[in-house]
Amino acid sequence: MKRISVLISLALLTGCGFTPQTLPYTDPQVQELVRATEAAATNRFGFTPVSTDAEIRLEKSSGAYDRMLHIYGRTSRTIAFRKQADGFTWIGEQEIYRGPKQYTTVDGTFFEEICLTYELQRVAHYKLNHLNISYSGEDARLARKDDLTLQTVLPILKEWGYDVEQIGAANAALPRR
Repeated sequence: MKRISVLISLALLTGCGFTPQTLPYTDPQVQELVRATEAAATNRFGFTPVSTDAEIRLEKSSGAYDRMLHIYGRTSRTIAFRKQADGFTWIGEQEIYRGPKQYTTVDGTFFEEICLTYELQRVAHYKLNHLNISYSGEDARLARKDDLTLQTVLPILKEWGYDVEQIGAANAALPRR
């Protein structure tokens, strides 16, 4: 009996949207949110286009956002949306670029990462209307710096094998050599 109660509870939670639902890129719900993301292009510095072959999960919420896309591909990212009368509006995004080197802490061994976050509305408590950039790892060019800019990290992302031309960074060109 207890097992049946647990299964029913899990089914209800999944059906209510508390568990992200895996959907293809072509799903109409995903397409509506991708269009909302593209409409916010002026705020998208540092974010890559959503890949058609990425693993995509849709989460529904009643908290800081109404919908969130979780996208797993070359990078890992989340995109938050707020429901409006005429559809959904992009309110924030976070994309994590994984580097080639590993580092060890008391919590374990991890790959270095550059994380870009931009929020129009409070989602994860970053500075609003500002591209927040953080780095986890031991690269002396980036470690323990609170003032990272897109210009600083683009050459490193290029070193890591990312196509920086795909990054929405029209206003932050690579430094000339």
